[in-house]
Amino acid sequence: MTKQQVPYYIKAIRKSLEQKYGGIKYEWEIYLDMLSDNLKLYIAIRDRMERDGSDAPDNKHTNPNIKAFKEISANIMKLTVKLGVSPYDEARIKCEEKGDNDDYLDSLDKE
Repeated sequence: MTKQQVPYYIKAIRKSLEQKYGGIKYEWEIYLDMLSDNLKLYIAIRDRMERDGSDAPDNKHTNPNIKAFKEISANIMKLTVKLGVSPYDEARIKCEEKGDNDDYLDSLDKE
């Protein structure tokens, strides 16, 4: 993914949420904005590490980009869970909406 692709990705998530729920809640807009910002940071740091390498410039310390990369990756995962973006989360949300947690637990055993 590139920085230029991020708005299209967010637009696709927004469209999916609108189709599923008939609209976008205010807090979802905040999550979408945060996801967009985090994706752009993730891409920038990833590209910088690919260009410069993951070693610290002085080779004595850990590259601070690695810590930031891990934190941003965790933020992205949390936001996608909140928005139900991944197939795993989508299956969980569908079962929760139907009140059928047994089917959800059974589906985990099949994977």
